[in-house]
Amino acid sequence: KKECIRKKALLDQDHAKIIIGSYIAFYNNQRLHSANAYITPADQLAGRDNKIHEEYSKSFENIIN
Repeated sequence: KKECIRKKALLDQDHAKIIIGSYIAFYNNQRLHSANAYITPADQLAGRDNKIHEEYSKSFENIIN
């Protein structure tokens, strides 16, 4: 609520649906979640979490070495 609705003036119910719908899409597909080990809910639901964590680990190893 604080990240979405309080930042914008909602003009009417249709406008609210557009704003909230776009935020839901962002929240599920782009926003990283600390409770999900910093991956998106969509990635976790699709089973991509292990692959993403492997890629993170490889990138981190390359930085260190």
